[in-house]
Amino acid sequence: MRPPNGSPGSPLIVKAAAGLLTGLAGSVIGKSLAFLLQVMVSRSYGPGYYGLFVTGLLISHLMQIIASLGVQKGGMRFLAIAHENNDISAMARIFRFSIAVPLCFGILVALACYFLASFIAVTCLRNPDMADVIRIFSFSIPFFSLLRTASEMTRAFKTAKYAALAEDLLFPTLHLGIFASLHSLGYGFFSVVYSFAASNAICSLLIVLLGWKLVSGFSGRTSHGAADPSATFDPAIWKQVLGFSIPLLPMGLLFMLSSSTDILMLNLLSSSSEVGEYAAAARWVMFFPLITLPMRFIFAPIIAGQYGLNEMGKIEALYKTSSRWMLIMTLPVFIFLLVARDPLMMVFGREFTASGPNILAILLIGSLFASLVGVSGDMLIMIGNQNLELACLTGWLALSVLLNLLLIPIFGVIGAAIATTASSMATDTIRLIVVASRYRIHPFSMKFATPLAIALVIFIGDLFVRGLFQVNTTGRSVLAGLAVAAVVTGTLATGLAPDDRELFSMLKQKIARPG
Repeated sequence: MRPPNGSPGSPLIVKAAAGLLTGLAGSVIGKSLAFLLQVMVSRSYGPGYYGLFVTGLLISHLMQIIASLGVQKGGMRFLAIAHENNDISAMARIFRFSIAVPLCFGILVALACYFLASFIAVTCLRNPDMADVIRIFSFSIPFFSLLRTASEMTRAFKTAKYAALAEDLLFPTLHLGIFASLHSLGYGFFSVVYSFAASNAICSLLIVLLGWKLVSGFSGRTSHGAADPSATFDPAIWKQVLGFSIPLLPMGLLFMLSSSTDILMLNLLSSSSEVGEYAAAARWVMFFPLITLPMRFIFAPIIAGQYGLNEMGKIEALYKTSSRWMLIMTLPVFIFLLVARDPLMMVFGREFTASGPNILAILLIGSLFASLVGVSGDMLIMIGNQNLELACLTGWLALSVLLNLLLIPIFGVIGAAIATTASSMATDTIRLIVVASRYRIHPFSMKFATPLAIALVIFIGDLFVRGLFQVNTTGRSVLAGLAVAAVVTGTLATGLAPDDRELFSMLKQKIARPG
């Protein structure tokens, strides 16, 4: 099913491979530093306070999405168009407006959160301890929204280095450093909340200055030649930016709510300690989007471009290749996390090992299935069916809420894990069916068979060993390493297509290249 070498799909696959390493590197550094911070918080204060921090962080994420009004995407799009048209005046107006929206509206959202903190904590979350946490987190909302928006705006200049510097490197580094300093000075749990607000303020101001430097320093020349004074936008371009951006807001909120329903419902139906234990297990699952998100960012725009050319054959090749690469790269992660889940939960502290390993195992199944599906959700958006993706997200949220309401009172945190995995897999299945029925394409091939068969044997073997033997922490780590070696060996032996070998060859060359 793969197009042969020299076929129309091959150059596009090579192009995707060429950009993969950079995305993975930035993602790995940022997520690793964030993970280290969360481990420090959990070990310093225990599951209860860790649950408060995770919930406050989630509320802050939701509020920054609202505060931005979707302008980070709309502003970036119109800034990129103005840049290509050499319209310096429009570039300045778009940048100023796109920066003003999250800052001004973020202040209003922050004030609302601050004064409604008690209502949110007691009435909505049924946890009075959350009130002070929400109040302090509210100070970060304008800067958090500004950071995300300004970072996205710098991408309009066809570079990701400024966004990577601010979001993936500087922010988590400052967060860690300020937290450690405040903690050593005796500020206790609120050290991590204060440090979050301070880091957002510093990084947002820096990225705004860098973005403005790009705009004001633009020479009026692009690949298209000299500046064209006639290439101007409507003076009321802010209407165009908002007209494009605001419809994106519901989709962003739906995705965030759908993927966070488990934490919110556990706050309603259980204690902060259980929220903390569940959130710690979910932290390990973040290694899946660490791999899959950069790949989605690479493949999605290429698919959109090929759809514009009506090249469905190329789209099918990209669809299959993206899913195969996701499987190849995430399956070893799945196996290691599955077999070593007990010692991995110990990283957060002994209090996290009661239900944590079982929670992690259930969540891993849903994450692996999402990797198999590949870019199905992005496919719907990139080929003009964003309303169908919006419907999928709405159904995901509704099903997740329903299953959490039914299962948490019966099974506790295990019920939340089951509800999350079941609703996620159901949504991904619907995406697959919609794409297959509309365009007669799917992401699967026989190259999936061997790696998945090996993984299934390891999964069953792990259940067998756990049922019959007592294996200590060191033993489980050793078994996890052997299991990963078996999967990688089997995949390399029989599960690779020529395009996959080309990918690994290119990554090896990029790593080995001096500088």
